[in-house]
Amino acid sequence: MMMVDTNILQLIDDKVLYSNDMKIEDMKDSVGAISYDLHTLSYTNNEIVSSDSCKLLPGESVFVACKEIVNLPNDVAARIVLRNSRIRQGFTLDAPVYQPGHHTRVFYRITNISKCALDLSPDSCFAQIQFEKLEIAPNKPYSGTFQGEMGYSDMGEYTSKYKKEMSRIDEKMDEIKHLERNIYANIITLMSIFIALFSIININVDLAFAADVERSRLLTSNLITIGSIAFLVSLTQLCFSKKEKRGIWVAILVIAILILVGTTLFPL
Repeated sequence: MMMVDTNILQLIDDKVLYSNDMKIEDMKDSVGAISYDLHTLSYTNNEIVSSDSCKLLPGESVFVACKEIVNLPNDVAARIVLRNSRIRQGFTLDAPVYQPGHHTRVFYRITNISKCALDLSPDSCFAQIQFEKLEIAPNKPYSGTFQGEMGYSDMGEYTSKYKKEMSRIDEKMDEIKHLERNIYANIITLMSIFIALFSIININVDLAFAADVERSRLLTSNLITIGSIAFLVSLTQLCFSKKEKRGIWVAILVIAILILVGTTLFPL
């Protein structure tokens, strides 16, 4: 059964819902028909940096620590819901169901799904807490890793459990980023090859129609063109390729430099 304002006021008097940062009178003023407006204490981003205000860009999320603390009896549960005005503003909310027996500061996460950057200020109210009276108390009230959490503890004891899964995700992200770099590198390489082919063809055609062309001049021109393209391609691949594959491109880069220096200092 969902509790109404009279029940919630009694919960405040009984210290089931309380705050070390607010007066009881101010808390009671925040009671609605079937909910209580939660007040922001701080924001914590993905780098676990907390502050009393922040700017939330589109697609970004932040954890909100509330001034309110719940100390639920064994026959009461609580859930967090987003205020109607904040839904229309462009927020979404993720929060646990606070189970019977849970003693903790209230935490939830909000995400900006709008197209605008949203400023989060101190004492802002984004969410409401609702209480439900259970018909009977459970045999095992809450006693998990987040019991007694008064400051944001990230994943708590679950950090080691989920670490491998998070590492796999990081590896997949690295593979995607490397694949993207390879695509750029291959496009530049293909463009360089096409430029080289057209340049060699144009140079040879122009020199072939010249009456006094010498084979040494023709060879020198082709070597300079090939050396320049090899220099560009190897330099591009060095910037985008993995470390274990850079040796061959270093060798090609050195050969290209030797060709360019050799044909400049010792023309055929």
